[in-house]
Amino acid sequence: MTMGQYRAILRKLPALYMPHSTSITDTERLARLHFHVKTGDYFPMLATILGFIEETLDTYPGLSDSLPILEKDLIQGVRKDLMYLHEYYQIEVKMQDA
Repeated sequence: MTMGQYRAILRKLPALYMPHSTSITDTERLARLHFHVKTGDYFPMLATILGFIEETLDTYPGLSDSLPILEKDLIQGVRKDLMYLHEYYQIEVKMQDA
């Protein structure tokens, strides 16, 4: 994968998961993280990010052919698992020591 292809993938990702070298601060990233956890859509958001990656990889000629079927299956399996977790579980804050 070329650096240009890598940057193209990064531009499609939501700001929550952009690398630290971009303008988003840790405070902003954590605020977005807390928002997604609080609204109950953290698991679907992760599944969507993986979907963006999968679609982006498929758009580059030759790249999708070089990505083994096993890795594509892993991405799809993790996306299904995240949607299952969304359906049956929720994230709760751990008790903090006083």
